[in-house]
Amino acid sequence: MAEKKSEKFSDEQLSKLSYEDGLKQLEDLLAKVESGELPLEQAVTAYEKGMKLLKHLKKLLSGAEARLKLIKEEQGEIVTDELPF
Repeated sequence: MAEKKSEKFSDEQLSKLSYEDGLKQLEDLLAKVESGELPLEQAVTAYEKGMKLLKHLKKLLSGAEARLKLIKEEQGEIVTDELPF
């Protein structure tokens, strides 16, 4: 039972996770699931963890985009909804 707990993220753990570290963990989870070697319960747990990671990464990206838009506005540049990356 303790193993399952360690596989899941707490909100505090997620909040401290950088984009790069989160992306690496997501890639590692995906590789494990795609290998087909995980038992069903572990695959479901990995999927759950991956979805939490994905949500966190999207939040970090949105925050970075907002900061970039603000910087561009402060520099007097016209800001569109789409950033060049």
